[in-house]
Amino acid sequence: MDGPKFPAISSGGCSITVKIILTDDRGNIMVVFEKEQFKSRNGLNFFKKSGCGLSGGGIRMDRGEDVLSGAARELLEELGGIADIDHDPDHWVEVPTSLTHKVVFLRATNFRKIQKPIDPDIIGSRWVPWKAFYGQVFFEGRAYKAYTRHVDIVHEVLYQESLQNS
Repeated sequence: MDGPKFPAISSGGCSITVKIILTDDRGNIMVVFEKEQFKSRNGLNFFKKSGCGLSGGGIRMDRGEDVLSGAARELLEELGGIADIDHDPDHWVEVPTSLTHKVVFLRATNFRKIQKPIDPDIIGSRWVPWKAFYGQVFFEGRAYKAYTRHVDIVHEVLYQESLQNS
């Protein structure tokens, strides 16, 4: 298996977050719901509102993790399962968010739950029709704001796929 198309990146270089567009065979995507929380980054404390979006998180490059193994770890932690992750970097969508950070969106299918999710920041997940993944998504009687970047990428990727498959 070939690794991702990223150069070796030192801890002082670019950081990477991975997000997984996990779909089923009925046109749904898996959406995770995050609880609101206080966070600290670079010495700054801030409040992160609850929301919903794609499963994923930071790649642990300091531990030798690459994009694919990070995606697999995040699926296991947040959803309690494994999936078939698209290994072809030509199918990945890379979105730079700053000079030192980028988000990589991957496709995955064939989800299999194998354990209970263990990520304490995720309060739940559910399948949502990708065409209805806009604005707010309801979970357990409450509306959660969908992360705009996730919505945009999901619609771009899956719309293009639907055109190719028709």
